[in-house]
Amino acid sequence: MEYLYLLAGLVLILAGANYLTDGSVALAERFRVPGFLIGLTIVAVGTSTPELVVSFLSALEGEGDMAVGNVVGSNLFNVFIILGVCALIRPLPLTRQNIRRDLPVGVAASLVLCAVLADEVLDPTHPARIGRIEGLAMLLLYVLS
Repeated sequence: MEYLYLLAGLVLILAGANYLTDGSVALAERFRVPGFLIGLTIVAVGTSTPELVVSFLSALEGEGDMAVGNVVGSNLFNVFIILGVCALIRPLPLTRQNIRRDLPVGVAASLVLCAVLADEVLDPTHPARIGRIEGLAMLLLYVLS
């Protein structure tokens, strides 16, 4: 029965992603918004929603490790698997704009996460957790990026 739920979930995710991308393209065309901007906002947030739900529910149940693992695992998958497969199919051109914009943001996000997770290493009396201030700072950095 669990396999049936898994299969149903995968079908629903694929169908939802298809509707999301089709709707986003139609919205972009209707309002004459560049597709790149739609890709950065609506589609990026929409495809991250399942991860957000899993992380949120994990945090509510006191399973912070699951939330952090979900975020880190998703980012590793996106960077290495997706870019790797795409590069195998067709080489990906790197422009100055990509390097100037994407590389610093990716490195900064990784460094911020490492700094937030290093609390216990720097001060053994400090509890190992991501607090509200760190969460607010990460949300602010997301909005600013």
